[in-house]
Amino acid sequence: GVGGTFVHDGAAVGGAYTLSGGDLRVRRGVLELGGEVSYASSPDSSGLATALDAALRLGATSEIKGRWLHLGDGFHNPAAVGLRSGTDEVGVSAKAMLGGNELKFDHAWQRFTTDGVSRQQTRGTIVRTLLPGLRATAGLSADRMVNGPTSMSSQAGEFELAWEPMPRLRVWGEGRQLVNTSGAVAFPSHVGAGARFQLTPAIALEARHRQAFLGDSGSYGVTNIGLRTQLLHGTEAWGNYQLAGVNGAYNAAVVGLDTRMRVS
Repeated sequence: GVGGTFVHDGAAVGGAYTLSGGDLRVRRGVLELGGEVSYASSPDSSGLATALDAALRLGATSEIKGRWLHLGDGFHNPAAVGLRSGTDEVGVSAKAMLGGNELKFDHAWQRFTTDGVSRQQTRGTIVRTLLPGLRATAGLSADRMVNGPTSMSSQAGEFELAWEPMPRLRVWGEGRQLVNTSGAVAFPSHVGAGARFQLTPAIALEARHRQAFLGDSGSYGVTNIGLRTQLLHGTEAWGNYQLAGVNGAYNAAVVGLDTRMRVS
């Protein structure tokens, strides 16, 4: 597969932006390789971005994936502000089925040269169906972030128990318990619960609450309640109301529209 991309945004404020690129994907038996190169130019900067990925499928239920991303200095994409210049990312993941258990492993490393920040995360999980409709997920995670002379790290255990008593309803409980930490806590311990109910084939009601614990600093909660609506084939609208902080001190209404179109 071969593809090309060209975007020109003649912004009235700040000047015009241009993004162009090409990508290539090759499949050969159990191996799949992909690559992409993009060039972005704006009134005050320009830069190149490169991405490579690979996947090796070992049977119907097992695979290993790898990815590499480099965003050169000056690269800028106004449609995806999270893609910041001077970023490097490397990741590897694997999953397999063993004795009725689904095993997953993922490791990711990122460096943001402009900000002088790097971070890495390693996570391993096991998923098992206990009873029809009842599924348990348990895992261990390790996180580390370095910001100049300071660093923070944490190791934690995570658990989720999800139950689908009927095709239209899914409820779950979740938790994260810190095992060891140093420096500021980036990902605190928490407990939470949520539910999703399919009101009609096109409308689903979602609710979720998490209570995070900060040790001697107390705790705070985040609550989301919202709807998800299938408007057309491939188009989904969603909205939720969020309360966060002590006594719901922060709140926001969030809406979005996702659409996907298959050309052929």
